Amino acid sequence: MKTQEPIIIVGGGFAGLWAALGAAHELSCGDVDRPVCLYSLDHYLTIRPRLYEANARELRVDLRHTLDPLGVMIAEDRVVGIDRAHSSIETESGKRHQFDQLVLACGSQVRNLAINGSEHLFDIDTWSGAVRLEDHLHANPAGTVVVIGAGFTGIELALELRSRLGPATDIILTDQAGVVGPELGAGPRPVIEAALAEANIEVKLGVQVDRVEEQRLYFDTGEIVETVTVVNNTGLVSSPLTALIHAPRDSLGRLLVDDNLNVVPGVFACGDVACAVTDESGHRALMSCQHAMPMGRTAGVNAARAAIGKPLEPYRQERYVTCLDLGAQGAVYSEGWDREVKMTGDDAKNLKRTINTQWIYPPAGSREEILEVVASLS
Repeated sequence: MKTQEPIIIVGGGFAGLWAALGAAHELSCGDVDRPVCLYSLDHYLTIRPRLYEANARELRVDLRHTLDPLGVMIAEDRVVGIDRAHSSIETESGKRHQFDQLVLACGSQVRNLAINGSEHLFDIDTWSGAVRLEDHLHANPAGTVVVIGAGFTGIELALELRSRLGPATDIILTDQAGVVGPELGAGPRPVIEAALAEANIEVKLGVQVDRVEEQRLYFDTGEIVETVTVVNNTGLVSSPLTALIHAPRDSLGRLLVDDNLNVVPGVFACGDVACAVTDESGHRALMSCQHAMPMGRTAGVNAARAAIGKPLEPYRQERYVTCLDLGAQGAVYSEGWDREVKMTGDDAKNLKRTINTQWIYPPAGSREEILEVVASLS
């Protein structure tokens, strides 16, 4: 009897984890014995939405506690090649592995700043990057900190650093855009601006960083800032692995998927590598944990269904919310794509804490308990 090829999931972030959970749950419902294998650089899930916080070393979770009870294999290797013609992947270790269905969930990375001195930049894009920044700040507690990029992550980091470093440290938040949080819309902006002002964070807008040296930063205006800490938060681009699939991509490198998250026959994409429609109004999923988890579950379910010949399930996510941490100034919570502010201050902060410490964490326990959680999110 021919051995059945596995469903292979590439990426151990939120989308990849939930793709594995979705596939395992779907196979269990049909009582089908089909291997599921997740490829990741290690067996940890980085709690990436929390990397702006202190204590970065604590912000990852062992995937084995969730996937081992379901029989999902974890292969600690980097995928470097995809051969659709032979339904196989190639890994950095030089091995080739056949697949029945492939789910790309390999995430995103911070956009490189094409400037001289970029080697002096820090970032909080990865667990190791956040640990490196934290160690650097412990070793260099004085001096000015510059955060490049006044988007979601840049705002959260700047305000968290004020709480972490205290009032004596100068913190500059800068962006080439003319407003803070341009992608967050006009609704939450007055609350954000008030929080930044109250925290005494200097905001420089409509300027670009020209170059960075070991102890100073140069703006394109000619202004020079003495600093040894410059953090790049200039947005995300999709994993370069998407270029291995010959299919249309958007400006961020994300693969265009259909309603079932299918890219091409035998290949699904989810999370930060997928440009997916979320609702009947045509909104597109963002590079966020909020979209990665349900998108991952749907991609995993559909990979399993494709493997066993069942109809696929469309991905839809009608509800969209935003909860932005504002450090000691609380948080701001909005609903809908027009970002109507519904909650601010301590109430919003408590909600943000619940999201960050409970809702985004993977389920654990027995096989039955984990599958029950996955089923509840269907």
